[in-house]
Amino acid sequence: AGAAPIIAVDFDGVLCENKWPDIGEPNFEIISYLLAEKIKGTKLIFWSCRSKDSLKKALDWCEEKGLTFDAVNENLPEPIEAFGGDTRKIYADEYIDDKMCKRFELPFKPTKSFIYEMKCSPFSNTNVANTEEYYKRIMNALHINDRGL
Repeated sequence: AGAAPIIAVDFDGVLCENKWPDIGEPNFEIISYLLAEKIKGTKLIFWSCRSKDSLKKALDWCEEKGLTFDAVNENLPEPIEAFGGDTRKIYADEYIDDKMCKRFELPFKPTKSFIYEMKCSPFSNTNVANTEEYYKRIMNALHINDRGL
């Protein structure tokens, strides 16, 4: 069996309505999801800007809903060991945050239209005349074939 998946979850605007410094109404959809994941063995990290008394109130609120965490605003021991030390970025397999980027399709994978747009961009400094050739160069540099592998 591999390492347990890790989910880092924000509080305000995610587990509850954002009423900071108060606590808003609970988001039962996400709370239920996290409770089910916890039963499966997923590790949970509480990932928030709250501190001191407001952090304690938030954690108490979560506990009242049956939600407990394996870490609070810090990495679990497994990633620390894997990376050879603690990093400032919380490591997780999944991040749930109301500020997450919704503008871009992630994970990033260049497409022909993206390559064309970048080639035509005023920020581009490429001298490749043929868009197809430029696309091939990018794909080769990224070790991606025509099937996206």
